[in-house]
Amino acid sequence: MTIDPLSKLRSDTLADRTYKAIRNAIVTGAIRAGEKVTECGLAAQLSVGPTPVREAIRRLEQDGLRSARGRAR
Repeated sequence: MTIDPLSKLRSDTLADRTYKAIRNAIVTGAIRAGEKVTECGLAAQLSVGPTPVREAIRRLEQDGLRSARGRAR
């Protein structure tokens, strides 16, 4: 799985940039349907802490692009 660096995206907050990067990875197929991803793994790939990833995941769930499966981090 490869995600574009956050430096290519411009937005107001780190959480917004994280959301856009993860959403883009889902839409482009870099993150495949059913692929297991972890909060810690995404944070490491994007070089951010867990909080912006958590916020992005909540937004993705609201958008219907992610479904919660467990509490693994």
